[in-house]
Amino acid sequence: EEEKSSANSKLEEIGELLNSNDYAEYRLIHKGTPAGEEEIVLAGGDFDVEKTTAKVFKDKYLGSEEDVVLIPEVGDVSWTFEVKKSGNFHIEIVYAPVVSYDGDGDGEADLVSNTATIKRALLLDGTYPFKQSRYLELSRVWSDEMGGEGSNDRGFVLDNDGNEIKPGKLEAPEWRTVKASDSTGYIVDPFLFYIEEGVHTLTLAEVQEVCAIKEIRVF
Repeated sequence: EEEKSSANSKLEEIGELLNSNDYAEYRLIHKGTPAGEEEIVLAGGDFDVEKTTAKVFKDKYLGSEEDVVLIPEVGDVSWTFEVKKSGNFHIEIVYAPVVSYDGDGDGEADLVSNTATIKRALLLDGTYPFKQSRYLELSRVWSDEMGGEGSNDRGFVLDNDGNEIKPGKLEAPEWRTVKASDSTGYIVDPFLFYIEEGVHTLTLAEVQEVCAIKEIRVF
């Protein structure tokens, strides 16, 4: 029964996405509308419990002073916010990749990354504002694996002929800030979302990978 419900939900999601506007069409609909005049900051840890379906963890992470929300690959996370005056807003996300996280302290990781690109869909009030909001990508951070046994003074390991070997890659998770934008790069400028006066729900829906969210800014 649960699998049937999940399948129906996915079919509804696909239908909704097919019926949503392209970003260019969306902007034409809202042509001439004013820029937003306020800045709304949503703390990651202040997610809406009732509207969140993911089995999240609320904790300090990567040196954060406040609790953030650590999100599994499956399920959605929502925040509620209020706009005092209708307008066009950018949406900025402060996030970090999660390599491995033990949320209950039992020595076993509750969240484990497969090192793929982090992907999320962004919904406002339960719907996609436009097709491209289904495909947000949050990049990961990598560094060269330098040093170790047999390395030279530049940190490179040498082969039998004394040649420097190309180093492997290590993930170096850090807090990153990104504006919601087109993952294909076809649309150069960050997305503008027209949000009317009133109370709204912003949702980051499951697509791929685990991650942590420290803050979302609507401005």
